[in-house]
Amino acid sequence: NNLYRNDSAPEGTLRFVDVAPGLNGQDQASGMSVSWGDANRDGRMDLYVGNMFSSAGRRIATQGAFSAGSPEDVRRALLRFARGNTLLLNRGDRFEDVSEPSGVTMGRWAWSSSFADLNNDGWEDLVVANGYLTTGDTGDL
Repeated sequence: NNLYRNDSAPEGTLRFVDVAPGLNGQDQASGMSVSWGDANRDGRMDLYVGNMFSSAGRRIATQGAFSAGSPEDVRRALLRFARGNTLLLNRGDRFEDVSEPSGVTMGRWAWSSSFADLNNDGWEDLVVANGYLTTGDTGDL
């Protein structure tokens, strides 16, 4: 997944630059959706990325034999890929991954998501719609 800043010129020349690596905004997983909202009420837009999740992939990625001999960064990337969803808090000059401590990684196959204050307490809640298709039904649109 990438985050592109629009650096287009006033005369209309379109140019987008991937700024995710420099902002710690890369989410290396199988992205399905994104949502922007102010999760921590600091006035900055935070980013939630809904990804595919596979419990089988998670089990395999956590087995020591699966990544034996791989560098630590490769093992971390494999675990990250199988983890699920991501919440990135906007710290102004970078993003901070707070997915695990905030409890938002388990969204299964998150097809879409949205921030909304559902209970009117002043905090934006997170709604995640998810699903999983295993076989195609030729009679299904």
